[in-house]
Amino acid sequence: MAITSKTILIAGSLGDLELLINASIDEDGRQPSGPIFVTAQGQYAQAMIEGTEQDSISGMQDDIVAAQEAADAAQTAADDAQQDVDNVEEVIADIGASFAVSDDGAIDPTNSDSLITQHVLSKATAGAYTMAFPSGSSRIIVLLSTTAAAHVVTLTDAVVRDGTATATYNTLTFAAQVGASIVLSSVGSGFVVLAKSNVTLSTV
Repeated sequence: MAITSKTILIAGSLGDLELLINASIDEDGRQPSGPIFVTAQGQYAQAMIEGTEQDSISGMQDDIVAAQEAADAAQTAADDAQQDVDNVEEVIADIGASFAVSDDGAIDPTNSDSLITQHVLSKATAGAYTMAFPSGSSRIIVLLSTTAAAHVVTLTDAVVRDGTATATYNTLTFAAQVGASIVLSSVGSGFVVLAKSNVTLSTV
């Protein structure tokens, strides 16, 4: 068969294609000088079409799997972010808690697992309160008056040091002013004053 660069080989099967290609080689074993254009018909053409369709389906399946993996990764990231928010909220809840103290009686500095607790002295007239030393880990206790009354807090089993002298105190007297306050930290077996405003320390 004389093969030129414009010859079109028509193959009805893969075997026919191989025979045509082999037949295009001359007796000296030389390849055609130019490109050969090959078309397909019959069962071989159908096989080529089916193969292309299968490749397309496989490609679509790969895309679906990749999209699902991306969606799963995004959901995991969202879940992690929500867990971070929940953790922060738990930390915030552990840091501070506030309690209203409207009647005479005991102030419980351990009525919360929070590191910092605020006790609001809200009795309209002068209140007489007691407070025991908190057991367990150290705590920061805020005592705040929201009424213009001279509240008195007596420590039942601990003393307070304010860093200005060697003296210790067990009684806290609030000026009859809204906003009178004191911040205590439990250290060892007693309290130290971190801050105070219009509160007088004394020993009774």
